[in-house]
Amino acid sequence: MRFQSVLVALVVAASAAIASPYVKRDGGAVLADVNAFGPAFDKFGNACAAFPSAGGTVAQANTIMGTVQVLNTAIKKATTDANRSPPYSQAESVAIVNTTRNLEGKFTDGLSKLKAKRAALVVLPGIQPLVVNGLSSLKNATIAFWAAFLPKSSSDQISSAEGTFGFYVGGYDDAIKFINN
Repeated sequence: MRFQSVLVALVVAASAAIASPYVKRDGGAVLADVNAFGPAFDKFGNACAAFPSAGGTVAQANTIMGTVQVLNTAIKKATTDANRSPPYSQAESVAIVNTTRNLEGKFTDGLSKLKAKRAALVVLPGIQPLVVNGLSSLKNATIAFWAAFLPKSSSDQISSAEGTFGFYVGGYDDAIKFINN
């Protein structure tokens, strides 16, 4: 009887593995992931803009934090795909770097809107450390993404990629410092 149970479990596991779709991970997948950052940055910026300048609630602040989690998930997906991808072609490398650079405005806009609401956010109990933790998590996810991306990028894109990476990390550092003060 025990043998039959083990056999059934093995058959079910093998069937699930066979039925699982193979996800191709390459520069195109990473580019698609990076493109998903744009709507996530927009949602973050919109949630920050919607937060009142005075009299906001913890629930409204949690809306902002929910968008931080969405963005964090998007960055982690890109990191997973980057880690599992073969080296990118020059065209893929250029496209990923350019797309990431083109999102700098949305990134800056979202952080500016967050900073504009600092005074209203930090008076809410427990929100200031939550925001700082969220921003730190995004910074760490961004560092992990670039650590996965850079070794697979074409050599002619490394300098541009590093500059773009520095822009994002610097933006998070600045926002963390601003919210903490």
